[in-house]
Amino acid sequence: TGVDETGVFGITCDHGFPLAFLDMKTRGEKFEYVLSTLAKVVQHPLYDERIRIMYDVGCKIGPAVQNTPCLQAINDAPIAVGIFHITGHTPDCQVKYHPRLTIGYGLKDGE
Repeated sequence: TGVDETGVFGITCDHGFPLAFLDMKTRGEKFEYVLSTLAKVVQHPLYDERIRIMYDVGCKIGPAVQNTPCLQAINDAPIAVGIFHITGHTPDCQVKYHPRLTIGYGLKDGE
């Protein structure tokens, strides 16, 4: 007695406007959801090179983005971990991916 969708995964712009959403069909968040929605954003006519990625496990998503052919345009995009999730990461990860320490994120929470 399951349901067809287990959740929704989405990407917004800096202003909080929705850019891409998809139905989650499995339990838990998977990189496929991030990569698929990023691909939709990159294909959008208003997309430009100012894209920044902030994700709960942003520290792990970089190699997946680099190994996804349709995302080659954003291989060098800055990546951060959301402010509420960064505290659960290792000190090295916090220094590298904290949004307050990563250029371009300002005071964005990423949540």
